[in-house]
Amino acid sequence: MKYILITTTIILSLLSCNEEETKINVVQVIEEVETVKSIENPNIEIITDLEVINELKADLIKERKKREQLHLATLSISERFIAGDSLISDSILNLLNNGNHSERSNFLHELLLNKTPKFKIINNEIEQAIINQINDTVIERQAMKTIGALNLNYNNAFQKKFNDSNNSYPEKYFYWLGRKGKSIDALNSISSKIKKGKLPKNQQDDIIFGLEQFSHSRNKEIKQKTLSILLLAYKNKIITAKEISTLKQEDNRSEKAKSFVKSIIRNGDNKSKSIISLCLKNNIYIKESFQNLIRNNSEKLKPMLLKQLGSKRSIVQSLPAVPPVYKFLKDSTIPIKLLKSIEKQGDYSTQKLEQIYVTFKKMGALNWYKKADRIVKNKKLIDGLKKFKEQPVIIVDYDEMASNIFHLGLTDSLPPNTIEEIKTNGIYADENSLLKNILSYS
Repeated sequence: MKYILITTTIILSLLSCNEEETKINVVQVIEEVETVKSIENPNIEIITDLEVINELKADLIKERKKREQLHLATLSISERFIAGDSLISDSILNLLNNGNHSERSNFLHELLLNKTPKFKIINNEIEQAIINQINDTVIERQAMKTIGALNLNYNNAFQKKFNDSNNSYPEKYFYWLGRKGKSIDALNSISSKIKKGKLPKNQQDDIIFGLEQFSHSRNKEIKQKTLSILLLAYKNKIITAKEISTLKQEDNRSEKAKSFVKSIIRNGDNKSKSIISLCLKNNIYIKESFQNLIRNNSEKLKPMLLKQLGSKRSIVQSLPAVPPVYKFLKDSTIPIKLLKSIEKQGDYSTQKLEQIYVTFKKMGALNWYKKADRIVKNKKLIDGLKKFKEQPVIIVDYDEMASNIFHLGLTDSLPPNTIEEIKTNGIYADENSLLKNILSYS
């Protein structure tokens, strides 16, 4: 038994080494074993023959492969495929080309369910066989979803389906074409339908979701065309101000409106100012709206911020927007207006004054904060502000945390079902709720 254990130890140390490295490691292991032999274990047999060691190494590799095959045999065909079992390729092709509807649908569903973030299909024949499944109307929806989620080379196949006037799911194909962000023809088609009032009601949600995907395109022409279609959709009442106003509610928010607003705010130019004004009026996406105004160097940037700060209804939601606007404009009117608005509105609670201190700190304008007694007159307010000046608070910037988590790729490790569980059962419900709930998830 001692012989086997030590031999295995030697081989394990050699598995990832080249021939030259092997000789060096053998010498090191032999030295260690000889030391043990002379002192503690004089009956241990030492193997110094490199040919024997290589034979044992080969046997160990064979044993490991055998164990791997036994494990793979316990998995489903989709799990073996995801695990990288190349021996399963012919079986997959046979299933996709000759299997019944249920077998093929189950395979596609399991592939979608069990795929890992790094999983990628490298077998072109299997990839094409999967894409071909959209030609079977019985499993077309499942196939489309799996193909899109796996980000296969589907652009041409989906474009043909989108162009087919007899196809039942043009809006679904449009969404996935948006994920690729290449098809100007698809955009022109949708633009024409909206202009003519011929976009069916039951397709409108998916078309807006698809336009949001197109808005991420790196192609400048595609991006500009997408934004013009979004504004056209608003003009033609496919998206209404009433739907956008639902985004301020706790429940029954319009997902279509949310997708529309996010696309406009993230990418819109000065032509989008009516949508920005609507967001500010409803106290939604305030920080993002002002970031849009900054990016477009809008002449309305300062007056719109001062208007938000002057309203007791909107000032709290507007505070996160103050630092970026102030840093962009470097206008002393902003800190002065902020302090005077707080005084006028009369809320000097600890929570409110803490928010004010945090805002000034993020602005890099503590010099204005420290001379608040020259700007405002209310003694209770001045004393409250001094408290936070003397006892600074810890700033928790959830936007920065979210950005760091995203760029580190940590959210990629969470499967979709876990994200849904967090959304459903999370304890937080504010604007940073998903991030907070992810951080507290265990």
